[in-house]
Amino acid sequence: MIRKAIKIFFHLMFFLPGALHGYDQDNFIAINNIPSVLTVVSLDSNGQPRLRGCGFFIDNAGSFVTTAHIVEKADSVLVSWNGQTDQAAFVRKFSPNVDLIIVATKYRNTPPVQLGDSDLLTAGEEVIALCKTQDQDELDFSTGVVKKKSTSEGIDYIEISESIRTGLSGCPLFDRYGKVIGVTTLIDMGMKDGSLVLPINLISKLGNTRLRFADVLIDKHRIKEIKEDEKKSILNSIIHFWMNHSDGFSEVFTKSSP
Repeated sequence: MIRKAIKIFFHLMFFLPGALHGYDQDNFIAINNIPSVLTVVSLDSNGQPRLRGCGFFIDNAGSFVTTAHIVEKADSVLVSWNGQTDQAAFVRKFSPNVDLIIVATKYRNTPPVQLGDSDLLTAGEEVIALCKTQDQDELDFSTGVVKKKSTSEGIDYIEISESIRTGLSGCPLFDRYGKVIGVTTLIDMGMKDGSLVLPINLISKLGNTRLRFADVLIDKHRIKEIKEDEKKSILNSIIHFWMNHSDGFSEVFTKSSP
């Protein structure tokens, strides 16, 4: 198992593809998909951060996928992408039985990832999780292999051999062909050596809607809650993220103030 962390700045993104000669496949997939990954922070009614995670665009009209528990019951949601921070618009697709959600933004010309078929995954296949760190200019990616597919309380999961960093829910999981086949999540399943990932095919179960984030409610009887220690770690990540992006947030709030 290899844990990799690379730092790549957005202003170099458009110049790197031509210099990829000699890079390995992991780096190639990571660099090609960096522009599609974004950072998500949900806020309460007082404008204070609640949870933080990642997401990724699935079309060029600003729609992105993340885990539903990040935005659940939020008063508003901030999205940071390509050096910009703005409020997400509304929930485009959601189902209370699935911890995945599709959110609309005001961003346009967004580079989408390629979606794969998670049903075709088999044990032993290599996968790559691509996430944004606390500083949105940094990239963190982990490599691992598929251990097995499992089902808990009616929900399908992919069990992988690498432990995804706590606080990085909503990251895309790529196969060796550079297609997204899963989304990282923070589910307490007693995992000690590995992580659980939601299969990307679950987005086909999401229903069309136009919900406010405050109306998003996950069925807790079928989806386990985040562990308390994970919540504390997420809170620390949020505080760090908030302190390093306070100027951007202030600008967003100023624009949105009546």
